[in-house]
Amino acid sequence: MQSLRRTIQGSVRMTGFTSDQLVASSKATATAMFALANQAFHGCEQMIQFNLHAARQALTESGSYWSETLSYKAPEQVIAHHTKLLQSSTGKALSYGGQLAAIASNTHAEWLKIVGSQVELHSRSLPRF
Repeated sequence: MQSLRRTIQGSVRMTGFTSDQLVASSKATATAMFALANQAFHGCEQMIQFNLHAARQALTESGSYWSETLSYKAPEQVIAHHTKLLQSSTGKALSYGGQLAAIASNTHAEWLKIVGSQVELHSRSLPRF
C-alpha cells in the first residue's frame, strides 16, 4: 500500500498536479457527468411526454374518424372522408418530426454547453509548460 501511495505521489509530482487539484478535477468531472445524465433524462422525459400526447391524440382522432366513416351511406363519402384524413395526416407527421427534432436539438445544445464549460474549466486548470 505504501509503495502504491509513493507511486501515485511520484506521478502527481511528475505531471505537475497536486492531490487537491486532482480531487477538484475529479469532483468537477463527476458533477459534469451528472449534469449530462440529468440533461439526457430531461430530453428523454420530454420525448416520452410528447409521444404519449401524440398517441392520445391519434387514438381520439381515430375513434372520431371511424365513427364518422361508419355513418356514411355512399362509398364516395367514405373515399372523400379518407382523402381528407390522409391530407391532414401528412401535415401532422411533418409537425411531429419537427417537434421531435426540436427536442433533440435542445438536448444537444444543452450537452454542448455542459461539455464546453468542462473543456474551459480543464484548459484553465492545466499547468503551463
